[in-house]
Amino acid sequence: MIADAGPPRFVPSYFDLATGGELLPHEVFETVTRPFVWTAQGNPLWQITSADDAMVRLREAEAGPDAVSIRFEALGYQGLIRLAPDPSSWIVVSVFIDGEDRFRAYLENVYEEYEFHPSGAARRRPNEDRDSDPPGRIGKRRNWINIDVRLWPQLAALANRFGYVTIEVAGE
Repeated sequence: MIADAGPPRFVPSYFDLATGGELLPHEVFETVTRPFVWTAQGNPLWQITSADDAMVRLREAEAGPDAVSIRFEALGYQGLIRLAPDPSSWIVVSVFIDGEDRFRAYLENVYEEYEFHPSGAARRRPNEDRDSDPPGRIGKRRNWINIDVRLWPQLAALANRFGYVTIEVAGE
């Protein structure tokens, strides 16, 4: 089990494409997470491009009222990605590898892209620069993911020479 310092210490943002404002609290979980199920179902093959294009095969994706689950296999391991609402208004992303909790992040939908942050984060950008990238990003079409391993060092073996894990839909 990994240590979890709780949600980030700032309020998450959940952009509403229809109004240009923020989603209402009761709309957040389904609106933000349901598209991840559709993406997983339509794109079962992914590559960890920062780790010699290691393949990730998504096996099953399903949405329930309290969680979204996506099963996968990669590098000889079986895994589960679970997105669940947190009482703090954040969406918790947990990744289990062979049943062991190995990764935790807190997801928000800032404008068109998704951003995720480590537990206990004090601010959106690790280095105070408003123009810098967040520690974790997912493209608006949910077809790529970037993770800064300075904030998730357990992923360092998968990082490129710049310190990022990059994962994308195979063939894109």
